[in-house]
Amino acid sequence: QIKRLEPNSKLAENKLDELHNYYYSKGDELFNESKFSQSAVLYERALNVKRKPETIEKLIGVYKRLNKTKQVQELFEEQQVLYKQKTQDAKEQKRLDYIEQGKVQLRAKNYDAAINSFENAFGLRADKDVYAFLAHIYKSLNRKRMLKSLVERWKLYEEQSMLKEDNSNNEEASL
Repeated sequence: QIKRLEPNSKLAENKLDELHNYYYSKGDELFNESKFSQSAVLYERALNVKRKPETIEKLIGVYKRLNKTKQVQELFEEQQVLYKQKTQDAKEQKRLDYIEQGKVQLRAKNYDAAINSFENAFGLRADKDVYAFLAHIYKSLNRKRMLKSLVERWKLYEEQSMLKEDNSNNEEASL
C-alpha cells in the first residue's frame, strides 16, 4: 500500500527493503534450525512485502523439503518471469545508456563514437528516435551506404513488427 501512495519514494522503498530483509533473516534462522514450516511462513511474509527472486528461491527450497510440489511449481514459474523481467530491464537500461552516451558524443562532435553508441542502442531495440539520430549523422557525414543500410534495417524491423502484430491478431481471433 505504501508503494501505491508513494510509488517513487526512496524512503518507502528502503523501509520495504528493511521489512523484507527482517522477515528473510528470521526465516533463515528458523531454516537453519530445521523449522521448515515456520521458516516458510516468514519467507512468505517477506514475499508479501517485496517479491525478490532470491526469496522465492529460498521458499522453493523450503517447499521442496515440505513436499509441497504445487507451491514449488507456482513459485518456479514466478521466478522465471521475474528473472526474464530483470534481464529485459537490464537490457533496456543498457540501451538507454547507449542513447545518452551517443547524445553526449554527438554534442561533442565525436561522430564516429556517437554512431557506435547509437548503433549499439539500435541493435538492442530499434526505435524511431535512434533511427532519426543515426539518419541525421549519416546524412550530415554523407555516408550514403551506411544510410542505405540503416533504412533497409528499419524496413526489416517494421515488417517483422507487422508480422508479429498479425500473428497476435490471428491468435486472438482463433480463441
